[in-house]
Amino acid sequence: MMTEIDKNEIISRILKIAREETTLVFNGYKPSTNDEHQEDRNQLTMLRCMVYGYNSNLCRIKKESHGTPFS
Repeated sequence: MMTEIDKNEIISRILKIAREETTLVFNGYKPSTNDEHQEDRNQLTMLRCMVYGYNSNLCRIKKESHGTPFS
């Protein structure tokens, strides 16, 4: 079970990654699959799934995948 402190730390990490990604895009970066920031986007998805649940709109795992954030 996730404590409130753990949840807050994960949400802080989510916000940090999302802010960095937004800044990159704002400055002209065009994300593409398997680029140098793909690992950050994967981590963002995994953390969102952990906090908000797999069925949440914030958890953007393709439903046709193997069904887990780790597959």
